[in-house]
Amino acid sequence: MDATYPVSNHFGLKGLALINTSSIDNNGMETMLKNRISSAIVIADPKYLSYTSNPWMWNAFLVGPSYTITLGRLYWDLQLLGGMNLTYLPQQKLQYNPYNADQTNPNKWYYSDQNTSSTNLGMGFLAGTAFRFPLSERLNLKVGANYYFSSAKVKYQQTRISQQAETAVTEVLGSGNYSIPIKMITGTIGFVYYLN
Repeated sequence: MDATYPVSNHFGLKGLALINTSSIDNNGMETMLKNRISSAIVIADPKYLSYTSNPWMWNAFLVGPSYTITLGRLYWDLQLLGGMNLTYLPQQKLQYNPYNADQTNPNKWYYSDQNTSSTNLGMGFLAGTAFRFPLSERLNLKVGANYYFSSAKVKYQQTRISQQAETAVTEVLGSGNYSIPIKMITGTIGFVYYLN
């Protein structure tokens, strides 16, 4: 959804709201977590590794200048916007539990690597262009392309939980953060109705 406040015949101030969902690259994420786990513990048997993740969502609220070039009955729009990007982070988790299969062992432990943050607020930027052809006073046929980029910081923690008889002990092995790049190229075609 977007709205433009005209400053002159060619310049305008534009506001834009984006709502997007994205699936996880499970192969890439699982490989990254497996590489990270190997620096904390020794994986004796990879079959006891289990990985889970979920899709994630990001929203952006952007403002910036737009410029329109008139080409006869055709309008060419250019825009450069920036603003806030709110990311609802994926909650990926990798566990190593080699002792779960042995129910007779009283001394068990497992390793867990998971996110400790669920949201991240950062900056986002969009550059785009579109061609509009008016079909009526308010209805336009629009063909456009946009490039959006941002990033989200994810905090994680690595823990080892030891079960000794009736007592469970949690040991923090490490923590840190990394960035997920958010890059999107979109091509659109459709009808736009203007409310003046």
